[in-house]
Amino acid sequence: MELIARESLHPALSDLLLEAAREVHGRAGLYKKSGEFPAPIEHDFAISADAARYYASGRGFFYRTFPFWIASLIERILAIVVPMTIILVPGIKIAPAVFRWRTESRIYRWYAVLQHIDRDGHQGPLNQAGFDALLHRLAHMETAVMKLAVPPAYGDLLYDLRGHIAVVRKGLLGRRPAD
Repeated sequence: MELIARESLHPALSDLLLEAAREVHGRAGLYKKSGEFPAPIEHDFAISADAARYYASGRGFFYRTFPFWIASLIERILAIVVPMTIILVPGIKIAPAVFRWRTESRIYRWYAVLQHIDRDGHQGPLNQAGFDALLHRLAHMETAVMKLAVPPAYGDLLYDLRGHIAVVRKGLLGRRPAD
């Protein structure tokens, strides 16, 4: 004799069904010994993983401790909370580092532009048109940097950049071409 259920049967219901079958049919009878049915013996159909777990360890902790509806609710909550915690905890830990990186990168990317302007200003003699173009690029960069909105904690980096812009401007003005 076999107890057969669909594969879609919920594991909690599988435990309840096996528990009920054990209570009703588990005692010795005229044609069977005690504990003979239900038993984890494969005949024509394979035993499900849930049934094998039930036979190996009995009902789950929550189902032994709480009523079915509470145990089912706890398992559902845990099925949602545990994966979310596994995902959120590292995400929460990495968020400040990502924020710091993004804020600093908004400031530091302007240094590449500043280096190009400085390098172009020191490559050989400058004519008036090239000098004016470099000053225009520097002014455009300074305007964009002035519009940067960064948290006060990163103000030192922003003011350092503005100071470096002033140093490059001073160096360029010192190389002003003769008229």
